[in-house]
Amino acid sequence: MKLQTYRRLLADRQTRRFLAGLGVSALGDGLSIVTIAWLAVVTAPAGDSGVFVGIAVAAYTLPGVIGAILLRRYVAGRPAREMVLGHAALRASCLGLIAVLSIAGALPPHLFVALLAGSSLLYAWGNAGEYTMLSALAGPDGRLAVNSLASAQVSFATIVGPVTAGVLLFVLSPGLILAFDALSFAILGLAAWRTRTDAGPTEPPVDTRAAESGFRLLRRRDL
Repeated sequence: MKLQTYRRLLADRQTRRFLAGLGVSALGDGLSIVTIAWLAVVTAPAGDSGVFVGIAVAAYTLPGVIGAILLRRYVAGRPAREMVLGHAALRASCLGLIAVLSIAGALPPHLFVALLAGSSLLYAWGNAGEYTMLSALAGPDGRLAVNSLASAQVSFATIVGPVTAGVLLFVLSPGLILAFDALSFAILGLAAWRTRTDAGPTEPPVDTRAAESGFRLLRRRDL
């Protein structure tokens, strides 16, 4: 891949701004990998910390798959930019509320799980919207390069985020760290809002027919 392709992409203000928003939100999610589990330990009902941590971590990821299947009728026809904005707004508001309640010492376990689930409901659609917008910004000749840049940021955040969270938890409360994650998605939403592309509806992030047959297979008692 030619180096000038990367230079062209990074020289474009819209592409550079949107990639920066994606990078910041990826770092926020990297911080949350450790922070959510730690906050779950602190918030868990007495004697149920192990199970509760598992439920909380699942609640931060699994609803994204459910939303990809069940919300197709309402989301699939929307422009990619709206999908990113919806996901960013939902993530920022739910995580922000968790942060505020945690700092105030008023975060009940059931509400913690519910807000985590709500924050991830549009994850698959938001992710599809992000890559659709990147593809539209880069054009046919720059799609591979812009996707590699975005993926490199996610990989970097996955390594650096948990380590940074582990260090920050020595001096900051989990609520404050989650507040940064909420802010990171507000930044992504602002970047998406200021990015104008001709990106239309995205391709469905999940093949619903294949997913339905897979769920049917998993329901078989002999398996």
